[in-house]
Amino acid sequence: MGDGSLPYAFAAAVGMMIADGCLQCARAQCAPDAQIFIDPRLAPHRVPVTREQVVNTLASQRLSPEVKKRVMENYYAQDQPIEVPFRGGTVLIHPHDPCVQQYIER
Repeated sequence: MGDGSLPYAFAAAVGMMIADGCLQCARAQCAPDAQIFIDPRLAPHRVPVTREQVVNTLASQRLSPEVKKRVMENYYAQDQPIEVPFRGGTVLIHPHDPCVQQYIER
């Protein structure tokens, strides 16, 4: 380590400690045995769309077909897992409980 790499090794060690601390904070919300890949507080979420909102949207004369299609897509997708690219694979996150995550390798 006499080649000047000590500052880089130190920075990497401090970075890992900080990252581990952040993961520990994220785990505080979840079960201790949960496999957390994406911090649940930062996980993307879907906006809930009610059946009533869909009916009103489709009945509207003012909204374009594109808007109606998007509302329908959001309605049907709201209970599907959220896919987040992560380290060469994908993490599937439960749409209602971000503590439930699964890593899928590609």
